[in-house]
Amino acid sequence: MSQSAVAAGYNCLGTVNDVAVLPDGSLAIGEFYDASTPDYWLYLCNVNVAANGGNGAISTTICKSWQATLLTAQATGKKINIWFSDTLSCGTHPQYTVADITFGPALEN
Repeated sequence: MSQSAVAAGYNCLGTVNDVAVLPDGSLAIGEFYDASTPDYWLYLCNVNVAANGGNGAISTTICKSWQATLLTAQATGKKINIWFSDTLSCGTHPQYTVADITFGPALEN
């Protein structure tokens, strides 16, 4: 995992080890920041209803495209980059809550 500052927050680069859609539609990635923390889950959005994020409501269409990006990263072993607008840092997001995402996830080479 790496972290760098951007104008309105920071970004985190990591490996997608686990991807899940929960019964309520929440799209989550597990062990993104640290594979030694198997019970850590970061919620990105909801595939059934618009969910608030750092850039306003994240539509279900956007959320489903993020799901495809995450599954591609997981299948190919590519890393993803996610930009956040909160005052936290990589690995300190409270799990089981929707993160304030301003951009991403983006596939990295």
